[in-house]
Amino acid sequence: MERHLRFVIDPRLEQDTAVLEFNAGNCQRQPGCLTPPAVEIEVGQLQARQRCICVSGHGAHCPISYGLDIVGDRWTLLVLRDLIIVGKRHFREFLAAEEGIASNILTARLKQLEACGILSRRPDPGDARQVIYEPTPKGLDLLPVMLELARWGATYDPKTAAPRELIRRIETERHKVIRQIRAAHEKSHNDAP
Repeated sequence: MERHLRFVIDPRLEQDTAVLEFNAGNCQRQPGCLTPPAVEIEVGQLQARQRCICVSGHGAHCPISYGLDIVGDRWTLLVLRDLIIVGKRHFREFLAAEEGIASNILTARLKQLEACGILSRRPDPGDARQVIYEPTPKGLDLLPVMLELARWGATYDPKTAAPRELIRRIETERHKVIRQIRAAHEKSHNDAP
């Protein structure tokens, strides 16, 4: 069995964070978990227990596999929904989502999305103790996928809470909806000090 491990230290990440790329023939993964829980690494003379953030590549180079590695679990998609479609920007707003995400899971998903270039964070000018999360251009490129997933779910879930008007607009004027959401994010970003 071929195993290939490569650790990448990204200077933008927190000191106790590493990025792990792997290709393991018989890799055991927990259901719903994008990353191994922890690995021991040696960086120079530093040995520490590290949480892996961005896992990619299983050797197949399949674009669907790549996408699922980054955004393919329930909590990540719900964080993206709240970030990109709903417009949430603060940790406490994500935490208040109806689905009840735990704070440790939310923290892990936000770090993962930042490490993978899907979102960025900056200090909140109104409260120095908080940060604002914003989608990057790479993150906003997921908007068509998120809207299509919302449309599909609303079509087949008889108890959907999705606003009918939004679903109708996604079906009839999808490109306009995408432009409007992108414009709102650009305005928010440009209005930042």
